[in-house]
Amino acid sequence: MAERPGTITAQPVRIAPADHPYAVQFQTTHSDANLTATPQPDADTKQFTLDAEYLPEAPPGYDLLRNLGSGGMGTVYLAYEHATERNVAIKFLHSPTSGTAFDRFLIEVRVLAELKHENIINVLDVKTTWREPYFTMDFANGGTLSNLTKPDRLPTPFEAARLMQCAANAIAAAHAKDIIHRDIKPSNILLFENASDSAETPLAYTPRVSDFGLAKRLDRGADLTKTGPLGTPCYMSPEAAAGRSKELTATTDIYGLGATLFHLLAGRPPFTGESNDEILKKVLNDEPPRLRSLRPEVPPGLEAIVMKALEKNPAARYASANAFSADLGRFLAGAEQEAPLLSPRRRAQRWLGRNRKPAAVWTGVVLIVATIFIVGLAMAPAPKANPSPDPIAAHLAKVKANLAAGKPVTLLGETGLPLLYQWRLMPSTLVESPGNDKSAAFATTGTTLLELSPDELPDSYRFSADIQHIVGEPAIPGSSLSNSSVGIYFGYAGDSSGDWKMNTLYAARYTDFAPVADLNGNLGRPAVQFGDGLYPQHPSRLPTTSWNGTGGLSFTPRPERQWPGMWRKFAVEVSRQKIVVRWRATPTSELETVYELTGERATARYAEVGSRMKVYDAESQIVPLWRPTMPFGIIAYRSTVAIKNVVLEPLP
Repeated sequence: MAERPGTITAQPVRIAPADHPYAVQFQTTHSDANLTATPQPDADTKQFTLDAEYLPEAPPGYDLLRNLGSGGMGTVYLAYEHATERNVAIKFLHSPTSGTAFDRFLIEVRVLAELKHENIINVLDVKTTWREPYFTMDFANGGTLSNLTKPDRLPTPFEAARLMQCAANAIAAAHAKDIIHRDIKPSNILLFENASDSAETPLAYTPRVSDFGLAKRLDRGADLTKTGPLGTPCYMSPEAAAGRSKELTATTDIYGLGATLFHLLAGRPPFTGESNDEILKKVLNDEPPRLRSLRPEVPPGLEAIVMKALEKNPAARYASANAFSADLGRFLAGAEQEAPLLSPRRRAQRWLGRNRKPAAVWTGVVLIVATIFIVGLAMAPAPKANPSPDPIAAHLAKVKANLAAGKPVTLLGETGLPLLYQWRLMPSTLVESPGNDKSAAFATTGTTLLELSPDELPDSYRFSADIQHIVGEPAIPGSSLSNSSVGIYFGYAGDSSGDWKMNTLYAARYTDFAPVADLNGNLGRPAVQFGDGLYPQHPSRLPTTSWNGTGGLSFTPRPERQWPGMWRKFAVEVSRQKIVVRWRATPTSELETVYELTGERATARYAEVGSRMKVYDAESQIVPLWRPTMPFGIIAYRSTVAIKNVVLEPLP
């Protein structure tokens, strides 16, 4: 059964109404090389596997084929349009009952309808009377610029400059209509494959700007935006990061164009950090790193253009998108660009120009500190070698010692965050649970694996964890698993022998919210399901999933949307001879067996995965071999999940 892919860009995760107490937001990161994607089918064919269980109801005249991504305002799907017999992209409004969201929806479709430009996406059809208002657009068969920001497949500097010159021309056309975009970033620039490379079409892709959901019309006074940071932190201008939304002008879009070009050239945004707040502080106060320090082959002239677009002071940037495009044109033609080169003297002048007072203060501080240091050095006794211990190293040493002695180890307690963990597939961020019990929690728009096992596992062990399905998407009518699920996984194996990376695992998953009835009044049988999953990843495509459920156990879930779910416990015994998956449905119930299989059957099932690998990569030679020492952890799909009491116990 194919699950819908998650978004591959850094977007806030909201899986509940905004006014709901469990409408938590976490920020996923997009710097992990594992964050890759699904095969993009040919735009002129309908060769897809339709799986209605993981797709909403299609409007009349359309078949929904695949989730293409989700943003703050809506979700975009690939759809087949019956009347024209073509594939289109269809965008549904997230919150049709929200007046503000609906107004934004109208702004976007009206802006796109007005802006006729070869580098701006076309609106094909609009329906506001459907249960979820939607509009259709041309399907971008080349993905987005995000597909070209992976460090191992960056475009050449000249290709990046040409792509962004096209995007700048599109933004210039919008500015000519007194429209500013306010959210320019790689994922909002779609790519259409060109039939051939020619002098008239020197690029493999034609870029088209999309997602005008945050657009503002300068010729109209009304603005739906409240005061506060507006846009995506990694590509946000300083004035936007400061929350001065009324001061956002065309130069704000210039900054977004520069930040996007920086990412295309460097393989990372100008500013990164562990949290949105950290990134916003850097946007406001720090200088972006030199492009040529990250990628030496970037020509100095192109670096100068990017840095001029990224000036903190809006007045120091290019005066217009046309000026930015023209300077890129001069660079591409081999002429001298308008932006001055970043000589050491100019970099020092730029810093001093923004930090005159701090520079004067720090000069005095340095003199005082130097004097104190010299005097103190003469008087200070010899230092004692007493380095503070590394808490992670100490914890790891304790884990290894206890496992060697046959003692259980607590990898995550009742409260707090784990010291040892790593993300697989789609990364996320660990925070304290919104339920105020101080347990660990994370959220994801796709499939995320939180690996908790130490590097060295015994051949026979018991792994247990308490899990709470805090928030999930609505259940699918008549189904046992909804559009969201959480659980545990083990037996993880990653194969990178071919063009694709294959991620294989066993998992036990459940959805803690009752499914709604289908059109015939039938309800699905809520169950915790056991099965094996294959998660193929390719650097140029969106993530996909192949899930084979082989058994399960019925239980009573929470009523639909009665967030949060109940705390449930999983306990898995793993050895070379046998695997037993158990769970406790309520805090007072007994552990029940979800599924049991022999070591021979586990090995055979993993061998069968090889045939599924060939579908994605015919050159793949390595078949994952089941071993009890493969990593384990927590799996979540389009959910917010809390975890605690993760214990690893060696077995005789």
